[in-house]
Amino acid sequence: MKNILMVLSLFIVVAFVASCAPTEPREMLPYCQTEYEELLQTDPNFPHAFIGYCVAMMQTDKYVAYQPLCNYEPVWEMIEEAYEGVSITSKSECFQFFKSLDE
Repeated sequence: MKNILMVLSLFIVVAFVASCAPTEPREMLPYCQTEYEELLQTDPNFPHAFIGYCVAMMQTDKYVAYQPLCNYEPVWEMIEEAYEGVSITSKSECFQFFKSLDE
């Protein structure tokens, strides 16, 4: 159940960022902090650095900004559960996944 909530949270965060993220720089940090707080509800150990990666992604419109999250193995499972047919068993596969979102 906990994993399902984590996956759902990550999927919602990524989908929401992609669809209606703030466009003004002053709005990005508060938005990403709110998203991080939501992720903490399902995973209290989720990396705080998510906030910086989120802001970077919104500024560049590149999902590769999230690649450093690949160092946190629970993210691999979150990706697998959110994207049917995706299997992540290593950091390099996780890196490739985020790169593929930009292609």
